[in-house]
Amino acid sequence: MDKIELMDAEAATRERLAKAEEDRQTRKENKKLAERLKGMNFDDGRVAFIMAQGSGFAESMLDHASQAYANGKDPNTILKYTDSIDEFKTESGVKPNESSLPEGFAIDAEIPDISKYFDMDTSVTSTLYAKPSEMKTLKQLRAGVVQKLIEGNWTAEDMDINNTDSEWNKLTMKKLSYTDSIKELAEAEKGDTDTDGDDDKDIFSRSDARNELKLYVDQVAPTYKLTSLEGSIQDIEAGTQGKAGVARLDANITFKNAIKKAGGSKAASSVQESDYEGAIKNLQNTAITTAYTFLSTGDEGIGSRYKMPFTDQNETTRKETYTFNEIAAMKGGRPTNVQPGDVIMINNKIAIYTGFNHTYGNYGTADVSDPMVLPYIFANYDNDVEFTITDTTR
Repeated sequence: MDKIELMDAEAATRERLAKAEEDRQTRKENKKLAERLKGMNFDDGRVAFIMAQGSGFAESMLDHASQAYANGKDPNTILKYTDSIDEFKTESGVKPNESSLPEGFAIDAEIPDISKYFDMDTSVTSTLYAKPSEMKTLKQLRAGVVQKLIEGNWTAEDMDINNTDSEWNKLTMKKLSYTDSIKELAEAEKGDTDTDGDDDKDIFSRSDARNELKLYVDQVAPTYKLTSLEGSIQDIEAGTQGKAGVARLDANITFKNAIKKAGGSKAASSVQESDYEGAIKNLQNTAITTAYTFLSTGDEGIGSRYKMPFTDQNETTRKETYTFNEIAAMKGGRPTNVQPGDVIMINNKIAIYTGFNHTYGNYGTADVSDPMVLPYIFANYDNDVEFTITDTTR
């Protein structure tokens, strides 16, 4: 009997040791699962809830989280709070107005049934595995290419349109190909690519349009011997503000023409028009600053871009203003010493040269059939309607 009791005791010990090892392994695996859930950016409260449901549920939530990220969703939205969440926060020591649990919080056996504090949000999970439309897929593919173009470290040589073997041009051609496919699909589905502002149906979303505009800024900047990073012109020094402003306007005009070529887009046009207004206002402010800096401190810094010529051999007196007839008689409508971003006076008004065709449709009288078109933007600080631009083209 003693031998039998000893054998039973040994068996019981082995069983307890095996159970302890199994529990240790389970805790180890649970810790790994919890870390993976945190790695998916589930907050502490949701991690605690998920782990309380068992490892099988936790694995399924990891799958859901991966799919959520693929669709651009926050995994935390999969689990929504129930009306009992305040009770859960009270039990766990979280203040009622806090949205997450304290660091290191873990489920305690004394806390009531945790399952009543969260619910699966079926409005989210039902869309996680929905097959994206062909339009959405094409837009995502194009967005990926655009992101590569934005983030790349490109040189002027890379962006030279004649350098067809450059990675920039290859990616650009791929981007244009996606846009053409999106346009064709939109025309087939709706009969019109220009929608009523519905980003899902428009060939560009507003986000797409802003990124496209960044690319055009990056692309035109080297033409003006400037550097642009992700659509922002870098290292603008005193005296180059006007040139940088013209480069931005150049990119905007290029973008406007690209929208038209793509078949039109309300979202893209909205972004382009807003940026255009900002570009014009920026150039007007730069023109005023240039002229008044010259008058106050002379031709240093930004004042050096004031280009009214001297009228005497000693270079002590400058011409006060050009007339419209004098500008019209010049080749390209500009004095030989004037470059993009430079400022002169025309008809006693401050004007900055851009090289583009700016139409002043309200200038003159009703019996004048042809509107005034000049390669200048007038500062127009008095908001004179005659000197308000009605159109800008290349």
